[in-house]
Amino acid sequence: RCPAECPFFAQNRVDDDFCTFVCVKEEECAKMNPATQIGDERLGVCRSCVVDGCKVCDATVTEDRCAECEPGFILKDGKCSFKYAGAWMTYVGYFLIGVVVLVV
Repeated sequence: RCPAECPFFAQNRVDDDFCTFVCVKEEECAKMNPATQIGDERLGVCRSCVVDGCKVCDATVTEDRCAECEPGFILKDGKCSFKYAGAWMTYVGYFLIGVVVLVV
């Protein structure tokens, strides 16, 4: 476990050695590995964002925020929403239930 003055365990991607880790402050997480800019206090590690449907995390912030979503998702306020969700999905669901009832 890392000490309180540098509480986050980060993979060191700055050196040429294989599988090296260091203890850092949150603002140093991205310096060690640009893909892991968030200091997670609960886990004690530097990690990437956790956003459903996210393709590229927003590396300019230290919070779970997306910069680019996967295909089929729409980016809004740093979160990805499923593009095809909406009221029409309810009608499709009712239609499919009706088909199943008629078949059975």
